[in-house]
Amino acid sequence: MVAFLSLPVLEFIGISEPLERLTGRKREGGSLVTSGLFSLVRHPMYTSILLCIWSNPTMSLGRLMVGGVLTVYLLVAVPLLEERDLVEMFGDKYRHYITTTPMLLPFKLWTSPSLTEKDKSN
Repeated sequence: MVAFLSLPVLEFIGISEPLERLTGRKREGGSLVTSGLFSLVRHPMYTSILLCIWSNPTMSLGRLMVGGVLTVYLLVAVPLLEERDLVEMFGDKYRHYITTTPMLLPFKLWTSPSLTEKDKSN
């Protein structure tokens, strides 16, 4: 909830970017936030979504399938799409943030060398 309140609503629901394209306005560069919940995980909103999905006490087959698909989507799309944009936007600051802060869980299971080392050489 704290992470939700820290974002503009239009940005949260995905409308701000298409509106900016239609109006020709360009988004101002923001600053990289690494404090609060963002010091525990890089994507606290996605963590809360996974927590809500997987903490359900009654898991039907439909919920299991939706949970599985959303989990796989988050594990694939966040590093490949969103974090690549964040590396472009914030550069070395975000690369360092990747190496020091886990993506979704407040502990590291693995690292993502593709964004930290490979892109650095480009």
